[in-house]
Amino acid sequence: MKRRWLKTSLLGTLVFGLLASTSYAANPYTWNFNEENTPYEYSRPYTGTMSLIWTTTPGDFQAALTNVKWDPDRVTNIDISGFYPTLEIRDNLRTGNVRGTWATSNLPDPKYDYESDGPEIDEVEVVSRSPQDLQAYNPYKFETYWTKLNQSTNEYMIAYSSLSSSPSCSWCDYNTVYQSDYPLAGIYTSEMQGNPASVINQVSLSEVVPAVPSSIDETSVKLKKRDPNYEKVKTKDDLEAYKKKLEQILTNSNDESESEFVITFNSPLQFKQVKEKIDLYRNQLDIDGIYTRSIGNNGDIQTGIAFSFDNRILDEIKNQTETSYKGIIQIEGKAPVKVLKKLSADKDVFAVEVADDEYLPGGLYWKLEHSQK
Repeated sequence: MKRRWLKTSLLGTLVFGLLASTSYAANPYTWNFNEENTPYEYSRPYTGTMSLIWTTTPGDFQAALTNVKWDPDRVTNIDISGFYPTLEIRDNLRTGNVRGTWATSNLPDPKYDYESDGPEIDEVEVVSRSPQDLQAYNPYKFETYWTKLNQSTNEYMIAYSSLSSSPSCSWCDYNTVYQSDYPLAGIYTSEMQGNPASVINQVSLSEVVPAVPSSIDETSVKLKKRDPNYEKVKTKDDLEAYKKKLEQILTNSNDESESEFVITFNSPLQFKQVKEKIDLYRNQLDIDGIYTRSIGNNGDIQTGIAFSFDNRILDEIKNQTETSYKGIIQIEGKAPVKVLKKLSADKDVFAVEVADDEYLPGGLYWKLEHSQK
């Protein structure tokens, strides 16, 4: 999960900024930014809308960012930075009263991550691994779905924009670049749109103190920029060459060890097909991410993720309005290397990525889909 370090000298400024910028946001709330105050603020989306809406599933709600846009200068600034544009939504107080269940986005080549600072998933984020495919003025979205475990509490859901650095080791993940994270909007669950299963108690603002955002200080931590080898994959031949390097990592891995993995399928598979493969290695595959492909009515490529292999959750992704569901494109988690080597020979599997000292698997479906002949 994402690891953060607090720059304490920013404490007062950041608390004030959060209170001034987000505490009194309406639902929905639209932001518009033009100012540039820190080195990376000009890479954040200049506009977008945050909303909280009850879904038709009892106790579940959507926390969404829609119509998120970067202008040409901001897109260029992201590319020059060498880092990844990132959006995140979280329960700002880490109350344990909500649980993240799934998410979807039309950002290019998304990689999802989540955090569980308490007993439940309380933060969901998406990183665009191919920012060179980011289009200026295109309306992007990041929709997250949550189960409210306690109907009598009032959570503060907050959205951030940031830049992330590449994982620098096999047990690391994408890290927030110092001074790049910025609160976009925040809304209390008491302001939810729609009809909840039961009434949510109101909590006064004085009882809720927003958490301080934190990030890696570039002066003390060496940040790893985007993988140039991955970015160079433009054609099918490029992809095959890149895939061979990943296959060598798998071949050289100790059969008796366990590794983080991402399995990319040749084409979208249905739940039953994937379940049959998983059942062959019951209790040996620890799966914490199931990636799906859908196409919006406007042609947008949408990538979803379920944080557990749950057919009910996958049905929710499948039944999204204004989209055509295609199937499961990747699964990720942790498993014995010997099992992963067997799965690499499966006819439906395009690639099996495992971690080594300098590489964390990210998935190849976007490249498989977009590489030219």
